[in-house]
Amino acid sequence: MYRGISATIARGCCARRLLPLHPCVVPQRTTAGYAAAAGSSARPTQAGLPSSESGGVLTALLNNAEATAHHEVWRLAGAEAQLAAAFPKFSAPEQARLLWLLAKANRNSIAARDCFLHAIGSTARSSSSLTPLDLSRLCWALARLMDFFGGRSGLGASGALRSISRAALARVETFDPSDLARLAAGLCRGGEVEEAWGLYARWQRAVPGGPGAPELRGTLFSASERVGNTARALHVLSHLAIFPRVARAPTWRTALAQVAVLLVWRALGSRAAMDVRSVLIDDHVRKSQTDMALGQRLEDLLSRTSDQVQLSEAQAQLPEILAAAQSLRMALRSGPKDRTANGRKELVLVRHVCVSAFPWDVALVLKEMELFASRRTFLKMAGGVKRRLLERVAAQAPAGLVVELGTYVGYSAAVLALARGARCLVPNDPEWELPPIRVVSFELDPVNAVIARTLLSLAGLAADVQVCVGSSTDAAHFVREQFGEASVAMLFMDHRGGIFHEDLQSFESAGLLADGAMVVADNVLKPGAPHFLWHVARHPSFASQFVEVPEFGLGHQALEDWMAVCRYSRKSEAIGGTELGGSADLLDLPAPDALKVLAQRCDEMRRQSVLRGGVVVEEWAAHSAAMKSSLRELGITSTLMDASGDFSLREAK
Repeated sequence: MYRGISATIARGCCARRLLPLHPCVVPQRTTAGYAAAAGSSARPTQAGLPSSESGGVLTALLNNAEATAHHEVWRLAGAEAQLAAAFPKFSAPEQARLLWLLAKANRNSIAARDCFLHAIGSTARSSSSLTPLDLSRLCWALARLMDFFGGRSGLGASGALRSISRAALARVETFDPSDLARLAAGLCRGGEVEEAWGLYARWQRAVPGGPGAPELRGTLFSASERVGNTARALHVLSHLAIFPRVARAPTWRTALAQVAVLLVWRALGSRAAMDVRSVLIDDHVRKSQTDMALGQRLEDLLSRTSDQVQLSEAQAQLPEILAAAQSLRMALRSGPKDRTANGRKELVLVRHVCVSAFPWDVALVLKEMELFASRRTFLKMAGGVKRRLLERVAAQAPAGLVVELGTYVGYSAAVLALARGARCLVPNDPEWELPPIRVVSFELDPVNAVIARTLLSLAGLAADVQVCVGSSTDAAHFVREQFGEASVAMLFMDHRGGIFHEDLQSFESAGLLADGAMVVADNVLKPGAPHFLWHVARHPSFASQFVEVPEFGLGHQALEDWMAVCRYSRKSEAIGGTELGGSADLLDLPAPDALKVLAQRCDEMRRQSVLRGGVVVEEWAAHSAAMKSSLRELGITSTLMDASGDFSLREAK
């Protein structure tokens, strides 16, 4: 595949291609800890801190829980022995924050298990005294740690989750929507979907149009879809037809109707979907070109696929589903249309593709998306050279599932599906058969997820790509439940670079990556993902290259970016490390202070980019140059990709 693919880091690495620690960026207080990594098999003891200081470390972590990043939880790892003994003495809010940090760091240790069990026993007594923020953290942490410590049975975790739900229900109107979304996600992950729906229903009545609500609605839509409650998923779509800023945009309403029919099709088959279509889509009124294009592609799909479930099962659910469809129809037709909201660039993209990509072959759809992003307005898509790299990696990854984190408008999901052998739905094609799911893509924003599903349907890939609404932190749990261990052949991360390393470690700890699986991460230089680069460069299970590529999109073509390409080896993970005490010991070492400064700079650039006015091209260029220089000082360099798609190693300039 790649000739001698290896981590492109400074010379002098050990046999496992581990990044040598740069003397100029080692914090002074951790020098003793690094001495162990230089040749001793002993673990660093709390990174040079004596045990008497463990209470101070825990206090600092508690006081700065919100700002504590995943890479800094090495302090918690070093203090776990003291933590297990002291945990019962902490107050309920402190216990909730510590458990949240343990879950955030994927700590699968005896100390973490002891804290988990104690929290389960004390939740019923303490949940009423917790703030909404701490309740949401505790719920999410318990649900996540259940994956490590016995699942849903035998440990009483379900009872603890229900206690949290009851405490939250009594004051649901005081919750910030993001905290309530985290709490609902934890309940759903722990199998308490009914409890989550009860919270949502109460909140919907108390604060129907609260700011930040799309994330909460996306969580409930995803959970309802996942457990097969299609009627409830349609009810959430009804709420999305009323409350988001784009709700009154004609194109948004058309896309919602399309997605509702696709939802029923995937759950119950084409007959039930046709019934829902007849409720939502009126064939006797004048239609726009967008309506006609999406309607035609929907008809192509429904006429070529058979029912996925038994007819009796579909008939049993159909009355409730049709009632929910009627509610959605009323929501789609309520209130005046807003042409201003119709100007959102993603909705303009939908109209452009519908009009320009006839007969809507996937190649034409992708071409028009690229033209739109390069000539009309900037869209964050992995086009151009980035697309060629994605196609090369996807085609040569082992057999299995492709997982994408960060769907946006569905462009890269379509590229990956094609590279994995997807066959576009073409009318009257006798050889087309209903394919298996090739790509599962996760998107946090339900508006973007609806747009992505719409465009993928237009491209004829609705059956090949499954777009899930929800946070990337829950992606590993979903994939493991639906597809099993070692099922992921390729992981493509194109969401928020500041959490790339956290999500990758979630997939690692869940055992989802197949041997030889490929991990690709976009935008690791612009805006940047320093902790992810540090993680894969020194991890013995990854052979990595960081490839220089031009950015794609209007006004950004001259900017340089990096894409990380990593091959995962289960054998390297199995043999561990002899002279370093195992990879887990090495990965518990603290990150250099210089790396933390880089991460903060990248997060600030991301924050500014979403504000009105954004970040100008000159500022991006200066940021990329500074990032490149700082990463080189840490021993992390890039490679070039030649015209054939291969890489040639060279030092970064």
